[in-house]
Amino acid sequence: MITKPIELQTSDQYSALNKIEKLLLLTGISLRFLFSNGLLNEFLPYTSEGGSGFFKIHPGSLFISAAFFLIFARRGFRVFSFDGTPRAATSFFIFLILVIFYVLVRFGSSGVAYIFDTHVCASMVVILFSFLRECDLQGIKKYSVWFMVLNSTLAIFEVATQTHIMPEDAYAKFAIFRAYSILGHPLLNAAATSVFVVLCLARENRRVRDWLAALLGLAAIMAFGARASFAVTAIAVVCMILGRELSNIYKRRAKAVALGLLPIVLTLFFLMTMGLLLFTPLGERLISMSDFSDTSTSARLSVLSVYDSLNPNEVWWGVDPSYKRTLLIANPDFDTIENFWVAVSLNLGLIMMVPFAVFLLLFLYRVGRRGKPGGVFAMLVFLIIASTNNSLAIKTPLLVVICCLMAASAEEKGRRECFKLHGVNFRSPLPNEWRRV
Repeated sequence: MITKPIELQTSDQYSALNKIEKLLLLTGISLRFLFSNGLLNEFLPYTSEGGSGFFKIHPGSLFISAAFFLIFARRGFRVFSFDGTPRAATSFFIFLILVIFYVLVRFGSSGVAYIFDTHVCASMVVILFSFLRECDLQGIKKYSVWFMVLNSTLAIFEVATQTHIMPEDAYAKFAIFRAYSILGHPLLNAAATSVFVVLCLARENRRVRDWLAALLGLAAIMAFGARASFAVTAIAVVCMILGRELSNIYKRRAKAVALGLLPIVLTLFFLMTMGLLLFTPLGERLISMSDFSDTSTSARLSVLSVYDSLNPNEVWWGVDPSYKRTLLIANPDFDTIENFWVAVSLNLGLIMMVPFAVFLLLFLYRVGRRGKPGGVFAMLVFLIIASTNNSLAIKTPLLVVICCLMAASAEEKGRRECFKLHGVNFRSPLPNEWRRV
């Protein structure tokens, strides 16, 4: 059967970022990866009190915004109606703009920078990814993977030398040494590394390097001193391994040799993990706080008591950031909100928090579906971990990092075959019918 080659000359049908837009996007992503809050505070009053509102926005977010507005100026509202644009990302972006207007009307400019840097920036990144060529997405994925390898290696190095490479994050002050690595906040690092570990072991045909990368990631999570992240990730790894092999047995695809090696592999992986935990400095915080008697745990358990000081109007419509700081100072049980959902409900109120949660969950699910095998499961792991701390309740590049790790589609090989069948070059923009989520 002769198939007519797809025409690629029509820019409206197969639109891609031009060189300037792509450069702005990649520069913005690199800045979000490399400049943590602590490092940026060395140059700008990014998270500190005072200073111009312009300096409260991360430079990386500004570059990403510039790329977004350039393509918006070129294509108009067709940016949102393009068949390849993820509808969940578009809906999330539009809703966040409404949230920003709501916050401006209710509380002024305070809190807007957080929404923009943490959430709006991630939605813009995903929308812009739909206008990238497949080879560019693969390049972003490889950059993200090697960044996570470097980030994990530096975390282990920091614990081994008891020295921080990057400046201290304004939020990261702990009694026991915890690695900051490149991303800064230990909980942010641990959440991103957990997704990295799950994706490493989600491959159909795991290689030795995948196991080594996963073990490196688990060791880094120990270095970050994130107990919840370590526990959730370890359980997820075991479930993934057992689930894959049981599925193969059910489908009668499992080889006798593989079944015989499975217990050995699991045992070795468990022994190496426990060895790192018990006999190296990496597990110092996890072991020393195994009784859950530290202030961090008590803060998580008593966080709901913050609602006792609020009236019904404040619960439904949110509280002013300055009043929230007053509540934290007056509360003897904790000095920060160690729960993302509680923090959002205080910022936006339950009226806006409920639709925010719906759009965010849908956004994470759709981004997970665009990821390689295990993307949705990795997003579930990430969501559980993010719900145990405030890594999404502060200015953070966490969602941007996760979206970049998910950048390459699972059907890369299948798409290559489709491209070859229809006479489309792999470096061409993706046809619309293959880009739909």
